[in-house]
Amino acid sequence: RRGEGIFSFMFRSTFNEYKNAFQIERTRLKIKGKSIFSVQNKFFRALLRSVIICVFIYSIASTKALVFYLISALISKILLETINYIEHYGLVRVEGRPVRPRHSWNSNTFVSSAFTFNLTRHSAHHEKAHIPYWKLSPYTDAPRMPYGYLSTFFFALLFPWFYRKMMAKKLLDWDKNYASESEKELISNLSL
Repeated sequence: RRGEGIFSFMFRSTFNEYKNAFQIERTRLKIKGKSIFSVQNKFFRALLRSVIICVFIYSIASTKALVFYLISALISKILLETINYIEHYGLVRVEGRPVRPRHSWNSNTFVSSAFTFNLTRHSAHHEKAHIPYWKLSPYTDAPRMPYGYLSTFFFALLFPWFYRKMMAKKLLDWDKNYASESEKELISNLSL
């Protein structure tokens, strides 16, 4: 969301990921005529796997190993959510409409591509999710981050107020040059 801080995004995103995963599984099982508490519930199975991994680490190593594991999991989650944040910050899309290349920020620099395994081809990933990442081609006409992935990542994580100020200019450009008419209407409703 426009103006949203990185940490509030992380909490909102994580909560919604769990909520949506639970709802998807509930719907899937309902269609199959199964109970939400069925052993086929992928949501509960994933949670159980996480608990089993923690118990396993604790049982073979110690409390210290479990703490290190949980810290590394937390750091990984922070990195993932920061990437999601910078890839989509402030962009709007009419709900139910297809995701287009204009709905994510890209940075097609060599260094960013090399260090992030072509993560820079994010627009292509959204449009062609079935293609392996190494076969994706960068879109030169997709919205671009002000800097490479790593620079933008550190600005967002360490200087979030500066990042939002920097992105305000990019969002004005996106509104003018990339947004569809219905997206411009959404943006004007956000401003009210």
